[in-house]
Amino acid sequence: MITSPHSQISTSITSAPVRALDQALPHATKPIAILVTPPPWAVPWFQAAKRRADGEAGPPVYALYAGGQRVEVQRVNDHTLELHLARGWFSTPFEAHVRNVSRSPFRVGDRIALGHLDVEVREVDATGAPKRASFKFERPLDDPELSFWYWDASKLAPWTPPTVGTKVQLPAARGL
Repeated sequence: MITSPHSQISTSITSAPVRALDQALPHATKPIAILVTPPPWAVPWFQAAKRRADGEAGPPVYALYAGGQRVEVQRVNDHTLELHLARGWFSTPFEAHVRNVSRSPFRVGDRIALGHLDVEVREVDATGAPKRASFKFERPLDDPELSFWYWDASKLAPWTPPTVGTKVQLPAARGL
């Protein structure tokens, strides 16, 4: 619930996905949480805002893809995952609110440096939306300082990256 024009988030956020995310993820400063397929972007954002409003310093949380598509994940090497989406990121009107690719398209080779990983756009569709991106982590994917999660029906579930060279399919986030 937004309680002011300054977008402060009430501590009474009670949506089921936000509660599920908040209960599943650690509240300590470690490990770094990687949400491979959370529900729509708003859920991790609200969860992070709720923790800030509550004065909590939780671990960093990164969402690799949030939306309603199945995701193909390949482990490229010890540090890198590559995600492929058949319709691309930002393919639904709700997802497009995160970034309007018609005004600011991505290009193959674009890089985004984040705190604990770098993202590289590997393939785009005709609109400039990424269809394939690699996520290179500063730590090996098997490092215990990283925890991986995916959305399983109506809750977050732990996830283990596949072995090097292997691809897996993760279902679309449902149950919202």
